[in-house]
Amino acid sequence: RLREERMLPFLLDTGQVTPAMMSELAELLARFHADAERATGIDPAHYPALVQAQWSDNLTDFARVSNPIIDAENCLAVEKFGAEFFARHSETLKRRAARGWLRDVHGDLHTEHVCFAPEGIQIFDCIEFEPKFRQCDLAAEIAFLIMDIEVRGGATLIAPFLQRYRQLIDDPEADDLLPFWKCYRALVRAKVYALRGVSGLDMASRYARYASGLAWTP
Repeated sequence: RLREERMLPFLLDTGQVTPAMMSELAELLARFHADAERATGIDPAHYPALVQAQWSDNLTDFARVSNPIIDAENCLAVEKFGAEFFARHSETLKRRAARGWLRDVHGDLHTEHVCFAPEGIQIFDCIEFEPKFRQCDLAAEIAFLIMDIEVRGGATLIAPFLQRYRQLIDDPEADDLLPFWKCYRALVRAKVYALRGVSGLDMASRYARYASGLAWTP
């Protein structure tokens, strides 16, 4: 059993995470991503429409639970943010699908699935039941993790993480994609916590505020 006090959320909550730990995590993920198999069966020409459909489905699901955690103005801002992203970056998405940036990776990489165990970092609980659900852009996977770290108060730890990751994975387009994928993943986590009822509303609100904050950022 992995020890609770070595799990990343606990370490973030108690202020124990260091830049060196983030660099070590970045190295592990970069090696994993570099060796990951390319996703197959995705037509680059249709990939933007696929992502847009996922975004729209996510917004629809989120709208069903959003009333207690986000107001209408911020919901509209998030919708507009997504629409503007697709208007600007559809060609980027096609290009990334064609050039192999879509890989068979973890698929559910948030902080609850990372443990800084004494024997080394353990990352667990990838999506197993449906392989296509873990096939995604490497930027989308990294966005999930850094979003969750930021929501949990670790914003100052992102720079050392990204610096080391980028030394090993040269991805000059990632900065254009990270805000969208962070927003998308934050809405997913907000929805998951909102579905837990009253006990999850506080965390759901934190993720929703984060998503709307990205939507308002120039």
